[in-house]
Amino acid sequence: MITFIFLFLSFNIIVYASPGDNHQFYRACLNHCKQINCSTPLGFKEFQKKQTFFEYIFQWSCQDECSYECMWKTVYQMQSKGQPVVQFHGNNIHPNCRMPFVGYFLNYLNFR
Repeated sequence: MITFIFLFLSFNIIVYASPGDNHQFYRACLNHCKQINCSTPLGFKEFQKKQTFFEYIFQWSCQDECSYECMWKTVYQMQSKGQPVVQFHGNNIHPNCRMPFVGYFLNYLNFR
């Protein structure tokens, strides 16, 4: 019994999201975007029209697009208020770079 309790407590890890994922502006933007663009047939049809071939191949979803757009809106809002830019989705954001793979590369260099 004691072994079971020990194993249960050792695997019961609390996971916190990145600070940007919990930001109030980001959450409000994400909820609004998903309701307008992903939950209605017209909004979803517009998303599919704008979707590029590569986004389609790599299965970039409407929710992914909302998350990406709201992340950048939140970054710009933080910068306009003079706040430091925080992590989103576990990665540092590089405001001068809108290409995710370059951001991941810069992130990699930060940790070397």
